[in-house]
Order: sequence, then structure tokens, then C-alpha cells
Amino acid sequence: MAKTKIYFWLKVDKKFFDNLFIKRLKNMPGGYTMTVIYIRLMLESLEDDCILYYEGYFDSLVQELALKLDVSEDDINMTVAYFTRCGLIQIDDDGHATLSQAKAMVESETNWSKYKREQRKQAPNVARLENVQNSWTNSNSCPTEIEKENRV
Repeated sequence: MAKTKIYFWLKVDKKFFDNLFIKRLKNMPGGYTMTVIYIRLMLESLEDDCILYYEGYFDSLVQELALKLDVSEDDINMTVAYFTRCGLIQIDDDGHATLSQAKAMVESETNWSKYKREQRKQAPNVARLENVQNSWTNSNSCPTEIEKENRV
């Protein structure tokens, strides 16, 4: 039997960029880069319940994230420092980072639920087609008169 896949996604509100922390960040030098890095960090954390785990391969979580996201350590360091000050990233004693805003934005579904949702979308269309076919067969049939002769 095939393994069930789970799909995750961020449901970004159109007011995401109206957030005071994001607006302030856009006016800072390198702000757009930091915004993109923050979104990539949220995407990276989706499968692990919005937590970025420090795996211990390098000296710090920042170094690991810089390698994973293929950006400079300085950019990651500035991004993590800014969002930690804002309270959107919390770093615990083990070096793991929790992205609290991402927890509110994450949604998921399995491949089976995706299949059933698409099947439900198509079900009304199938019922309509059956009704149309039934009405055609009813409209094509006309009452026929049968003449019988009775002999006595």
C-alpha cells in the first residue's frame, strides 16, 4: 500500500505585508531580502510543526539555516535577530527556533483528503448528467395506442 503523503502550505493573508513589523522591515536596508528569508524560514518549518530544529552539524542554527537556504550568514543573522526582537521567532535553550506566526498560517491535507475533495466537486456534475439522460429517455417515449379487437 502506498504511503500517505501530507501536503502543507502557508495560507498568507493579503494583509501580511500590512503587518507593522513587515512594514517597518521594508523601510530598512535589506528589508526585502529579510522578508523573503522570513517567508522561506516559515516554509522550511512547515513539516516540523513550525519549529526549525538545530541539528548540531555546525556551530549555530544560523550557520545551518544559511547553508539550507543558500543565503549569507549575515542575512540570516539579521533576519533572526529582527524577528526575535519582534516576538515572531522564539529561540529556546537547545537552539531550536519556533515561528509563532507560521503556526497560525499553516494548513495541511493528505493525498486521500485531496482526492475526496476533488471527487465531491465532480459528484454534482455526475448527478446532473444522470438527470439529463433520464429526461431524454422520458421525452423520447410517447404513449402508444394498442388496438384490440374483441370477438364474441
